[in-house]
Amino acid sequence: MAVVNLLEETLEKLARCGLTTRQVGWVGWSNGWQVVSWETFVQFANCEYDNAATTPQVHHELVVVGESWWLERDLVVNESSGETQEEWVYRSIPEPLKKAYQSQFFFPFEKDELAALADPDYQADLNKLRRLIYEG
Repeated sequence: MAVVNLLEETLEKLARCGLTTRQVGWVGWSNGWQVVSWETFVQFANCEYDNAATTPQVHHELVVVGESWWLERDLVVNESSGETQEEWVYRSIPEPLKKAYQSQFFFPFEKDELAALADPDYQADLNKLRRLIYEG
């Protein structure tokens, strides 16, 4: 059993992500069904729960949303103990690659794709993208 205060956990996760409560746009269900302000969330989030319970104690659709990021609930394996625990996970909207790294990889017709695959410049761009994805 690991008793955690939901409000404290949320504040700690925001701080670890370099975010403040002023950057929170809303809190609610991920489908937008229920939405409240940060101030309202604070009123009911100052409670404890067992984040190592066999079933989630905080609703899995709860999100804290900012301009281009959000926190969502997930079950995460604790590396030190190997146990599964419930916690916030940070997500953000992906940003496109810089123009220099972009290339055209989607084609409207199969013949265009076949022509591109035969083009050595396309192959070089494709290999560059593979390195970025798999080698960081």
